[in-house]
Amino acid sequence: MKSKEIRTTIRKELKNAKCSVTDKDYAHPSKSWVSGRLYSKFSKWLWDNNLDRWETYNDCDNYAFALRVFASLSHAKTMQVYHKMGRKTYQGVSIGVMFYKIAGDDNRRHAINFMVTSDNQLLYIEPQTGKWYELTQEEKDSTWFAII
Repeated sequence: MKSKEIRTTIRKELKNAKCSVTDKDYAHPSKSWVSGRLYSKFSKWLWDNNLDRWETYNDCDNYAFALRVFASLSHAKTMQVYHKMGRKTYQGVSIGVMFYKIAGDDNRRHAINFMVTSDNQLLYIEPQTGKWYELTQEEKDSTWFAII
């Protein structure tokens, strides 16, 4: 998916968010791969590095950006193999970071990850638990920044 399509998909659902799309095109991982293989390796990496507990200095945005980077590095390794095989490669992977207000409450700001699917849907995952979320319309409308 091209960056313009990614931006359109994000802006359609997160209307008030400033949106930064950083790559020219994106691969779309499956939901099962993200919550299965990727999250399993990510949580093991957190555990191995003693980063698996929330602290004021290791909070929601740290987890969200860490999962985004972890997904990007995993994607890069896959693209190296694809390139050697002569298969199409994509510059980015469609997993991003977003900031919103829980229940629209200005005092409850939170960062999570989102994924753009191949059928132009947004899915939301909590990087601290690996659980998929359904955001309310109020929470979507309270989103002020998304980067992918």
